[in-house]
Amino acid sequence: MNQLIGKLTLLSEYSALEQAARDRKTCAVFGVDAQKPYFADILQRRLAKRAFIVVPDERSARAMIRTFDALSTPALYFPPKDYTFRDMESVSRFEENQRIDVISKIQKGTFQTIVIPAEALCTQVLPPQDCRETVLTVGEDFDYDSLPLILAEYGYESFPKVEGPGQFSIRGEIVDIFPATEEHPFRVEFFDRTIDSISVFDVSSQRRCEAKDLLRLTPAKEYTQKVLETLTEVLKKLPQTAAVRKDIELVQQGILPRHDRYLPLFYSHRANILDYCTANDLLFVFDYKKVFESVEGFAYRSEEDIKQLTEEGFTFLDKPYFFRREEILERLTSSLIFETLTSSLPGISLDRLFEFNVFPTSNANLQTLPEEINQFLSSGYNVTVVTITEDHRREMAKLYAKKKVTVCCDPLPFG
Repeated sequence: MNQLIGKLTLLSEYSALEQAARDRKTCAVFGVDAQKPYFADILQRRLAKRAFIVVPDERSARAMIRTFDALSTPALYFPPKDYTFRDMESVSRFEENQRIDVISKIQKGTFQTIVIPAEALCTQVLPPQDCRETVLTVGEDFDYDSLPLILAEYGYESFPKVEGPGQFSIRGEIVDIFPATEEHPFRVEFFDRTIDSISVFDVSSQRRCEAKDLLRLTPAKEYTQKVLETLTEVLKKLPQTAAVRKDIELVQQGILPRHDRYLPLFYSHRANILDYCTANDLLFVFDYKKVFESVEGFAYRSEEDIKQLTEEGFTFLDKPYFFRREEILERLTSSLIFETLTSSLPGISLDRLFEFNVFPTSNANLQTLPEEINQFLSSGYNVTVVTITEDHRREMAKLYAKKKVTVCCDPLPFG
């Protein structure tokens, strides 16, 4: 742990905050500005827990990830869904693959921190009970004939040659698969009903690169192929506009329409990313009011889009397309809410309130430093001086040896 950031544990309220987090209390923490990620990092390290961190927008999420990277705490980004209600020729699946990858890592427990922009709380995701996994292991028997069915059910598409995530190809007893959660495709070779080998291969040359012992197959899409069956029945009951008839023809060919007007049918249960947060995780909300301003802005824009397209003659279902403020609030129990200024937090019931007095970093020079240090010491504050080099640290330590000042050589924290 960064020596300077570790000083936050000396604050008078810190021990009580850590105990409240351990007891899964819903808490509001005021008086913390740019130091929010440092409190989160300390708490998850000391409690040996993983963290879900909600921030107002994508920009603050990217900045938060850079901060955690500097703290040597790997952080994942969970992007919001860009709803597409108009017909599209093609839709990028990059962000969908990102969400699938994050959920896969949650299921496997191979993550430390997830940063979530507020709009991603509105996004429906594959519910935990539908997030399955099939493991292929070298040397084990596996029903070769069932593999194409499993891949199709998981949302993989069949191609003559695998070139991108979410694709598979079958040539005799060789099955090439490009999982959405992996950087490279895999080649699975069978000998009768036994998995003879599994290896990573290069897309360009199609040559094997590295042998593997197993392959974990997870869904390649945020919904299962069963949605086609449901969609066929629902579309027949809708007003038979030209757009609906066109979609029926696509579905009958096994093709899902490239728009989100039928999105509520894609999931067996309503779930968002917070439904993956368990009692073994910490849930942080940074800048509560700004978070819900973003949530309400997303809801307003989406409703206006749906209203306009309905007036243009497009058909929508009488079902919710995204999560609203009230549903999100229900999922914020046992959360740690950090606000810079003391204020009311409407809509949530709090167990504890904490108020810290943490000054931002000061870039004092050698002439003004002694006076500034004396002012803080006389007011009862802890003072830490950060130097660029170890030589500077030794010089400063001698200079302030008789004062209650900590001198350390550490990367200067953001804020």
